[in-house]
Amino acid sequence: MLIALFACFYMVMPCAAAWAQPVLSADGDAAIDEDAGLGITSFHRAKKGSGAELPDGRQVGYRYITGAVDNIVLVFARDVAVLYVPDQACRRLDIDLGDEGVKSPIISLIELLDEKNADGAAPLESLDVELVVTSAREVEVGPYRFSFAVESSGRTYAVVDWPEGQSVSTSGWFCDYGSLVAGADAGVVAERTVADELSLFAEDFDASPLFVSLRTSLAALLAVVVIGTSSAWLALRFNRRLQSVVDTLFLVPMLLPPSACGLVLVYVFGKNSVTGQWLIAHGINLPFTWQAAVIAAAVVSVPYMYRSARGAFEGVDPELLDVARTLGWSEVRIFVRLAVPLALPSLMAGLVLSFCRALGEFGATVFFAGNYAGVTQTIPLAIYYDWMAGDTVTAALWVAVTLVFTFVFMMVMRRLSD
Repeated sequence: MLIALFACFYMVMPCAAAWAQPVLSADGDAAIDEDAGLGITSFHRAKKGSGAELPDGRQVGYRYITGAVDNIVLVFARDVAVLYVPDQACRRLDIDLGDEGVKSPIISLIELLDEKNADGAAPLESLDVELVVTSAREVEVGPYRFSFAVESSGRTYAVVDWPEGQSVSTSGWFCDYGSLVAGADAGVVAERTVADELSLFAEDFDASPLFVSLRTSLAALLAVVVIGTSSAWLALRFNRRLQSVVDTLFLVPMLLPPSACGLVLVYVFGKNSVTGQWLIAHGINLPFTWQAAVIAAAVVSVPYMYRSARGAFEGVDPELLDVARTLGWSEVRIFVRLAVPLALPSLMAGLVLSFCRALGEFGATVFFAGNYAGVTQTIPLAIYYDWMAGDTVTAALWVAVTLVFTFVFMMVMRRLSD
């Protein structure tokens, strides 16, 4: 448990390191380097350009819109990146681009902002490419000719051109641009400590994924306990061949990828299936509802309860059951008063495993129930979508919440089973 909590701590540490200095704006569109006295504002990352002609009819190559004419611009083209810092920006700030103490902070700020705005794509810092820094409006690097501050019909472009007849793929290319300003003019919010960020998180905290997860997992657990335990008990009454069939049916969801289980549920209960049409005719529409999330969690977790219960009941002395039958006990009474108490430790283990599996369910849920805040968005879905949105702090804190809650639940179940 402590190892897991330390892992969460180190997940948050990169963010905490960034907050230690006031370098990045909350929106990720501006950054400053206080030591160098420089900043970048109005930052954008364009993932796609255009090979069409300019508005004035000129055919110049593959181009990106880059805002103001004195913006700094970085263009990444396959195996090379060119950072253009215009002379007018250098004169305005009275800086010398040949000074490493000026060039390095600008590159660092570009990399920081690029990573913040990558949105899942590879950030500049991770790309092993040659980076050329220049103030020239045209520069040739490898097979490419880069042109900057190309103006047409009131807009400014950065253009990449290559020899005619050469086949070039622009997939993965991107363009970063923004305004280079004095650090005091960047308007970046003062530094935020970890405590500040946690306070902001608490103010905007949406607890609905926690409540949805608890409600979904507990409802699924109720179904799993009833279905898994009773099925395991009844399976022992069947002959060996039929037991194999029942075992296979219950264990298949454990072997299939969760996303495959979700897709099967969509096919079985979707509006185009016979079952789905029958349910709709009776006023029941399951897909993308909270009930669908419960079913998805139950389907993927019932094998754990069934397998634990099956093993537990097989370990019960059959002579005790026969004695109870000779005393006139019904099968239901034998199950409730004798088999379950004797198998309780293993049943509790199955219950814990099933609950944890239901709490962590992702694949089947996102396929069958979707991701609707306050309805079907469980903690695993919140972690994934927060991470993809760049909110690593919230994602890491949800991981911590899940670890703590699972630990507490396991401790309570262990005490109850003792």
